[in-house]
Amino acid sequence: RHISYLVEMGTVEAELGRLPPNEFFDVNDLASFFVDTKTYSAWFIGLVVLKLLKYLNLLSSGPIGLLMRTLSKGMGYFFMYIIILFVTLMGFAVIGHIAFGHEAEDYNNIGTALDECFRMILGDFEYEMMYRANPHVAAMYFWSFMIVVYLIFVNIF
Repeated sequence: RHISYLVEMGTVEAELGRLPPNEFFDVNDLASFFVDTKTYSAWFIGLVVLKLLKYLNLLSSGPIGLLMRTLSKGMGYFFMYIIILFVTLMGFAVIGHIAFGHEAEDYNNIGTALDECFRMILGDFEYEMMYRANPHVAAMYFWSFMIVVYLIFVNIF
């Protein structure tokens, strides 16, 4: 039986007494429910705060109102920037996967290669791993990524 059913019925203690000595309840469903509840609660509190700010008229007047109007006017440019950045990062992730994926575990699929690109933006990278996987491509890949993504894209933002 699922533990959530037992909790609803109030029979947890009775069921625990019937379990053989080396058997345990499967509480994965309960743990997943708990994590989901915490996630939904966090998002709900964020929405409540935004609604409260709107109700108090703090988002449309004064310096915060100016900031909100500026952000709303620049939102189209911001989304275009994010799309171009994502396409560029995906391109570098595919190149990294093709060039280093056969040897380096961090590039063995597109998802981990994209994750490695984000880590390179933050300055956490292993150049030696790339060099061992493909010495002919490592330097060109690394420096082109640093120039295009790090020096241009990150500094534009």
